[in-house]
Amino acid sequence: MGRPWARPAAAVSAVWLAGALIFYRSVWSSGFDRLMGVPTDNRLVAYLCEHWFGVLHGQASWRNPGFYFPVKGLLGWSDAFFLYLPAYVPLREFGCDPEVALQVTLILLSALGFATFYRVTTTMFGVGARPALGAALVFTFGNDLYLHVDSPQLGGVYLLPGLVLLAGRAWQRRLTSPRRAGLIAAAAGALYGLLFFTTFYVALFAGLAAAVAAGWSLVIGGLTRPRRRLRGGGRPPGLLVAAYSVGLAVGITPFLVTYLPVHASRGGVGEAEVLTFSPAWWSLLDTGSGNLVWGAVIHPLLPRVPPGAYESTYAVTPVLLAALIGSAGWMARRLWAERRLWAERAGPQVPPRPAGMVVALTALTLMVLPVKLGGRPAWLLLWPLPGFDAIRAVDRLGVVTASLAVLAVTAAGDGGRRRAALAVPSGPPAPNATPPPPVTSGPPRRHSSRARRFGLGLLVALVLAEQVNTAAVAGIDGPADARLLASVKPPPPGCRYFYLLDTSAVDRGNSALPLFDLGSPISQVDAMLIAQKVGLPTLNGYTGGSPAGWHLDPIGGPGYLAAVRSWETAERTGPGACTLDLTTLAWARQTG
Repeated sequence: MGRPWARPAAAVSAVWLAGALIFYRSVWSSGFDRLMGVPTDNRLVAYLCEHWFGVLHGQASWRNPGFYFPVKGLLGWSDAFFLYLPAYVPLREFGCDPEVALQVTLILLSALGFATFYRVTTTMFGVGARPALGAALVFTFGNDLYLHVDSPQLGGVYLLPGLVLLAGRAWQRRLTSPRRAGLIAAAAGALYGLLFFTTFYVALFAGLAAAVAAGWSLVIGGLTRPRRRLRGGGRPPGLLVAAYSVGLAVGITPFLVTYLPVHASRGGVGEAEVLTFSPAWWSLLDTGSGNLVWGAVIHPLLPRVPPGAYESTYAVTPVLLAALIGSAGWMARRLWAERRLWAERAGPQVPPRPAGMVVALTALTLMVLPVKLGGRPAWLLLWPLPGFDAIRAVDRLGVVTASLAVLAVTAAGDGGRRRAALAVPSGPPAPNATPPPPVTSGPPRRHSSRARRFGLGLLVALVLAEQVNTAAVAGIDGPADARLLASVKPPPPGCRYFYLLDTSAVDRGNSALPLFDLGSPISQVDAMLIAQKVGLPTLNGYTGGSPAGWHLDPIGGPGYLAAVRSWETAERTGPGACTLDLTTLAWARQTG
């Protein structure tokens, strides 16, 4: 007996591998010596994942990483990366260094995202295998994700298609197997709750996208159509909602326990911070100077990034953006035509909601939210809602927007001819229900079908080409970091905590991405990694913010030692302070 899943699985694996070889080319070619990202944020994430590894081995307190000594509850100052652990922990057990384990974890997450996005497009949107493979490539290895490799928390976007599949499966089985559907819904809710405990940005952006999509669905479908569908033989999804809510309550509890006290004490980000990350309108066209197709064409024509701005590249790549707008217009025209047909065939059933149209409008809505129009982004209107005042880098919403854009274009280009619905089938039709109108008014036209396939193939090729970026983003020297940690000897007896001395003479080759001075945040992360290795907390630190009264940055700068004394006095750290000079790797007990 044949295995019908074997060929699709082989195709998915082969196409993902081809994309991964290009996207992670600097990692493969260096033999995992050069890792993607910057020596600050990416190594911070490796530190946090390693913190969990220590927690699982009984070597650390889960909410209290050992930096900014003696501050507690620091896990709530950044993302917790909890759902990265099923991949990260086995890699560490097999002997991978923390930074390499994080890099491999992100690669494995990309494989999961590719496979689940492929399943979403084929099973829920009726897309053919070949277009679905192309769409999965754009989703997994897009230009925007490449330019955000210094934000490993955005790898959580690879978990979203799996959540969509779980929700779809629960909805599909709610009539035939309500108990199993409830269990699946509870699992989906729990995983979504844990996504907040993994990457708050992605979780909140996903919730916002779902809310916007629900709003557009009501607008397009009409307020009365859900009631008519229920009278046509459906069933209220009360069990699913209850099961999902219970799962969500359980899954989000660690996040609430960890983050709410921190948010209550620190408050949200300021408006000035949001404005530094809010892109200007022309950023909608900025794919970065290294983009293979547009870098030399568009980037030189755009205004220079103003001082103090961050992450100005916000483009859904131009061909994909044009296809999104065109697809939305085409689907709107089809929707209006179908509405007239259904008006002539009144009955208890209603036409399926156009999934692609809802997704396209959601993508376009999200796209404009962070953009500054008149000097202020519409995002600020969301601040009164819970959690939104904790988002600083609002431009990262573009990662979710690009994912929705490729899904909408694919659904319109290929899934549209298959008459995909927004949700999976809701059950059998009502007795004596009026049959739906035919999809087409005549026999299929072979030449039109060939032209459609050719056009779709050309569009996929163009969109794939404009995702390739040649920018140098492998800014982490793994062997140099490993040598540093291997060279650090245990601290002398009697040390309760330590801090670094001047490291301005140290050059460990972290100059591929000169975003920071070597004596500043990079060495703060060095201190954290050393603290983790020797099991001794440090006064130094680097995360989503710094405590009030902490002014130990840059290390070795004017007033550094005075800032150390001030912090020790204010926090009553007590005796047992030691120092470590990275220039000589010499430990010493604090004197004076």
